[in-house]
Amino acid sequence: MLRLTGLKDMNPFLYEAIYTFAVLALSEELVKYYTFRRVLKTNEYPYSWVDVTVLMTVVGIGFGMIESVIYAVGASVPVVLIRGICVPHAGLGFIVGFFYGKGVKTGNAVTKWMGLFLAWLNHGLYDFSLSEEFLAVNDNLVFVPLLLAVFDIVLVFLLIRFVVKAGKRPEYTEPLV
Repeated sequence: MLRLTGLKDMNPFLYEAIYTFAVLALSEELVKYYTFRRVLKTNEYPYSWVDVTVLMTVVGIGFGMIESVIYAVGASVPVVLIRGICVPHAGLGFIVGFFYGKGVKTGNAVTKWMGLFLAWLNHGLYDFSLSEEFLAVNDNLVFVPLLLAVFDIVLVFLLIRFVVKAGKRPEYTEPLV
C-alpha cells in the first residue's frame, strides 16, 4: 500500500523510517491492542489492573511467538537465537496493559492510549534500528537495537515485580469496573 503512494521513490532512509513506524510497528501494535480489547469486551470477568496488564502481556507473547516462528523459517541460527532471547512483544504488551489498567483505574482516557503510543514508538524504533538503512548511517549505531533489546528484557522483569507487588496492594487487584 505504501508503494502505491509513490513514497517508494523517496530517500531510502526516510522510506524505511516511514515503513517501519507506520506500517510494521503500528499495524502490529494495533492488532495486539484490538485482540486485547476484544477479549476484555467478550468476557464478563471483573478485570483488575494486574489482570489487564498480564492479559496484554500474554497477547504480546502469543503474537511474538507466531511472528518468531514465521521469521525462523529459513533464517540463520543467530537470527533464531536473537528472536528467542529478545522478547519485545512481551515488554510492549506490559506497557500497553499497565497504562490501560491505570487509565481505567483513574478514569483518564489519555493514559489508556499512552501505553499504545509508547509501545508503538518503542516497536518502531526497534524495527527501524535493525534496518540496513539505519545501520548504513554509522556502524556504531548497532548499540541502539541492543539497548532496546536490553530495555525489553528489563520490562519483563518490571512486569514480574509489578505482579509480585500487586498482591500486596489492593488498588491493583480490585475490579476496574
